Amino acid sequence: MITGESNFVSKTKAATVTAGTINEEGSLRVKVSATGDDTALAGIMRLVKEAQQSISHTQILAQIKRRVGYSISLWQWQFLPGSVGLSL
Repeated sequence: MITGESNFVSKTKAATVTAGTINEEGSLRVKVSATGDDTALAGIMRLVKEAQQSISHTQILAQIKRRVGYSISLWQWQFLPGSVGLSL
């Protein structure tokens, strides 16, 4: 699991390591199981990008409410007696 914590975690033979693993002493032999777009980090980046590009239902409702509010305000400004638009 990638947690981002700075705590050291002991590894044993056949344990999984991730990019950024620090070897404090001795030698380390690793087998690369994924590169580029197949890595865990690439998967996380892909999920974040998808989440940022999507719009939630709440955002859609807020946009509709804002547009309706602007339309009503514009109509009131142009057509109701005593509004700022007619008093100029």
